Amino acid sequence: MPASDSFEKVKSRPKFRAVRFLNAENVIALVNKPSKSGAELRVYHLYPTGPALEMSTKTLPSRVKQASAIDVCALDPDSNGNQQFAVAVAGQDISIEIFTINYQAATDTFSTLRSFMSLKDVHENQMTKLTWTPFHSPVRAVDPATLPTTGPNGEPLPQQRPNHPGPQYIRLASVSFGNTVVIDTFPLSPLEPKNKDSRYVLSHPKDEAFWKWAYIFVISFCVLVTAFLFQSFASSGFSDDTNVGVFGFLPQNVRSFLDQPAMAAYGRLSKVTEAVESAIPVANLKNIIAEHHGSPEDAATTAVVVRDLPEGEGVTVAVHPDKEEYLSKDTEAKHWDELEPHQKSYWKEKLVKAGHWSESEGESVLKGVLWSTYAGLVGQAGQILRNEL
Repeated sequence: MPASDSFEKVKSRPKFRAVRFLNAENVIALVNKPSKSGAELRVYHLYPTGPALEMSTKTLPSRVKQASAIDVCALDPDSNGNQQFAVAVAGQDISIEIFTINYQAATDTFSTLRSFMSLKDVHENQMTKLTWTPFHSPVRAVDPATLPTTGPNGEPLPQQRPNHPGPQYIRLASVSFGNTVVIDTFPLSPLEPKNKDSRYVLSHPKDEAFWKWAYIFVISFCVLVTAFLFQSFASSGFSDDTNVGVFGFLPQNVRSFLDQPAMAAYGRLSKVTEAVESAIPVANLKNIIAEHHGSPEDAATTAVVVRDLPEGEGVTVAVHPDKEEYLSKDTEAKHWDELEPHQKSYWKEKLVKAGHWSESEGESVLKGVLWSTYAGLVGQAGQILRNEL
């Protein structure tokens, strides 16, 4: 296959898997992309004295990494030479993709390939070949107006009832490595039902136009709705009671929640980050103590500090290499034995909720730790507890 200079290696070039004639001057090729990155169909126009012209390309679905077989069925043309072709492609995922393409004789051009149907899990093994049954235009009913009404001797002849053709079908046979054969049947419909000489098609142009405009309508509708919602939010926000537009149907608390700036969460996170001096993200306080208080000398020089967060239910655990220096700066820090009973209960509850400690571990692991609060929060909580008691 001819390729540009970007394909430096032969293995990086796409390869023709099969080629089928559409008519005397046009072919359709099944192409596998390099490195099993997909497959596509290409329609070429052949010139008697020159290179072929690529007229259109259709990429197969992304799940089809490679294709193994292709076949084309030419349906009957009309009096002008226009006709439709059915194209079947077998993929490595044991599926068959059915496409249709229309030929216009007046301009000698083809429409774009349109996906008609996907048949999945056709065989248990990979397919080796696809074959359409040839389609021949059925015998049409004779126009009664063209038949003689009298015999050679002038006697009247009985009127013959028109014999219209019945339903028409095309069949597709597929063969696999497991020596299995599957035959699928596809019904055809006349392009012009009221015209007895109408040609047959697999995919009616009216259906193609309907789905095309339906797709355009859905995309346009989504774009309009998105633009309308954005305009409503940009003009008044979600929680403004004077001009909320469609958001007026939402409860006030929901609109207030939606109207919070997206950076609010980052603001709260920054407050917590500034408050933590050297937080260690661990799940168990006992592990921290075992790591930094492994000996009495380490316990005397290294400070393991549990601090209460200013907001929420969490705690932070910080490790300071110089215990005396830290105690000189944080005069509120206390050892476990220096805490009052209500303060010990408060810290136990906080540690259990944060997952740093459990009742089964006992208080012995808490005695070498310094306990510090923000703005006397624990003292206030203890005072409230004493008042309630």
